[in-house]
Amino acid sequence: MQLPSQDIHPTSRLDSAAQFAFPFVTFLGLTLSPGFGTIAAVFFILPSIVLIGLKARSYQIHGRIEWPGLVLLFIMPSVFLASTFWSNHPLLTFKLSAEALVSCCVVYILTSTIRLKTLITAFFFAQLISVGASILSGKTAIIYETQQAAYVGFYGSKNYLAYAGLVLFILSVAKAGISQTVLSRALAYVGVGLALITLVLTISAGAAISFFVIVLAYCALMVVRLVHVSARGQFLLALFLIALSVACLAGLVFGDENGLTGALLSAVGKDATLTGRTDLWAYASRLVERNPLFGIGYQAFWVQNDPEPEALWDAFHIPTRMGFHFHNQFYSTAVELGYFGVAVTFFYVAALVVTTLRNVMLHQNALTTFLFQLIVLTMSRIYTEVDLLAPFSIGWILTLFVSAYSFKLDAKIAPVPKNPTPIQYPAAYRAQN
Repeated sequence: MQLPSQDIHPTSRLDSAAQFAFPFVTFLGLTLSPGFGTIAAVFFILPSIVLIGLKARSYQIHGRIEWPGLVLLFIMPSVFLASTFWSNHPLLTFKLSAEALVSCCVVYILTSTIRLKTLITAFFFAQLISVGASILSGKTAIIYETQQAAYVGFYGSKNYLAYAGLVLFILSVAKAGISQTVLSRALAYVGVGLALITLVLTISAGAAISFFVIVLAYCALMVVRLVHVSARGQFLLALFLIALSVACLAGLVFGDENGLTGALLSAVGKDATLTGRTDLWAYASRLVERNPLFGIGYQAFWVQNDPEPEALWDAFHIPTRMGFHFHNQFYSTAVELGYFGVAVTFFYVAALVVTTLRNVMLHQNALTTFLFQLIVLTMSRIYTEVDLLAPFSIGWILTLFVSAYSFKLDAKIAPVPKNPTPIQYPAAYRAQN
């Protein structure tokens, strides 16, 4: 790829402020979308429309997303849109597929104009405000299974708020890593503290497990950093084998639901069915058998007034009759998109895991670690939550940003020689500045 240095223009303070403002408003809308719906979605989309309207060169960072990133960016909404042709509710599927496609376009526009460092800072402040306001609101809800009061804030759900806290934690660590002033670093530590408080107040066992996995990944990366780059592949394989052995040993020790497993589940308000999740999975398996290849269409199951979802809402005490799912990414995908959708989802997730892991092994820094940890967070939830199907869900949008930035090439500002020659930027060079 050739990126002539004379095309790069310095930005004014006003332009720099705009570079921050556009993603800040976008992310504020994204993080508040679970509680504010349409209004938040407008805030998510509007900045990108303004960016297109301005068409100002000062808002452009020259560089482009390589084709693997573009494939990953648009592969999921393409499958969503295709399912319109066989959906049980084609109009609903088309509408929500179009929304998913719009969200991908927003990510494409932002990643084509905003540096990753600026984007992290903007998202950090948006997340800090939304999570902080949710905690200060004092809004709680009673957990049906345990009758405990858990914080839900403006998100309306303890699980959504807990997830927002996990995202804030990862953002705060990344912000601390890229900060160049004491004040900026202090704000990042405030974010870490608020994230930990959020995890305690939401009483979410799933979030606690995800937090443990994230911290474990940070520790592993610290150890890997001590290993020479040429030996990191073998070291990673050794770590994987050790982790696999520990997991097998844990299965033998905790495998009896009447022993230690039962005690641990009871301590976090769960039972052997994971508060009904295994029952949901069994029900989803029976649904998949009816349409195994392509499913019933994107977002075509949880539709009000359809008898089957109505029965599940009633059985699981969901009076709002919305915001519910099968609590497993692959079961949910199989119901809506069949085995074909599961294969595409597996390819999508596997590509992100391999790409971010390779990047952090070759170029370990705050930015590659940030992208890698977002995927670690997604993987820690993939068997109990559904992050990759909702059009404006935080989890899916974050994976889209990872898809784009992991394959983005940027030019560096450099003096222009008298007789400039094109500079070749290797594929391994990522947008780190």
